[in-house]
Amino acid sequence: IFGPSKFADGKLDPQAGGVDLNAVTSLGNVWNEFNFDKFVALNPQLLISVMYLKEQMWYVPDTQTEKIDKAAPSVGVRLQDISMPEGIAKFIALAKALGADTETPVIRAAKEEYEKADAALGEAAKKASGLKILLVSAQKDAVYVSNAPKFATSKHYQSKGLDFVTPEAPDESQGGYYQQISWENIGKYPADVIMYDNRGGSLSLG
Repeated sequence: IFGPSKFADGKLDPQAGGVDLNAVTSLGNVWNEFNFDKFVALNPQLLISVMYLKEQMWYVPDTQTEKIDKAAPSVGVRLQDISMPEGIAKFIALAKALGADTETPVIRAAKEEYEKADAALGEAAKKASGLKILLVSAQKDAVYVSNAPKFATSKHYQSKGLDFVTPEAPDESQGGYYQQISWENIGKYPADVIMYDNRGGSLSLG
């Protein structure tokens, strides 16, 4: 694996999902960190990553792309402008293409759990009708106001009825995902609810 998997204190990063970190080899945990020598030593047959920008594999450093491509073929799963169910379907299709059984008891149970949670989200969205939600990621020097339709998760939440604040000037050079503003200007986007990014790169709320 590569990309965020654990925090500085060793706790699991939400982006790692259900991965058992003791059972995998990490090639890097932060942006632009990818141990190429360790990658090659694993005799890789395929590299898989998601793509949020055209022609850019998430957490694969641009400076190493050429030699990584020579070491093993790669598959990029494009997630830009699609909803979460569409993204899940893409991964199911990829897993099937690679010969995986996507109907195991564990997967079926996970699907049922997801569908139950999704239904509960729909009910919660009805109760939250009329509330404005601000989707943000925060760092020490800046706040990123997210553009909900661009992200698979929040695009799906919108389809359930949640109403997100839309940034005035999303950065199109970065795919239109967010607008970067200073902390002094955070008040320009009033909201009833703040949905906060809890990934490793964001400031902790604690």
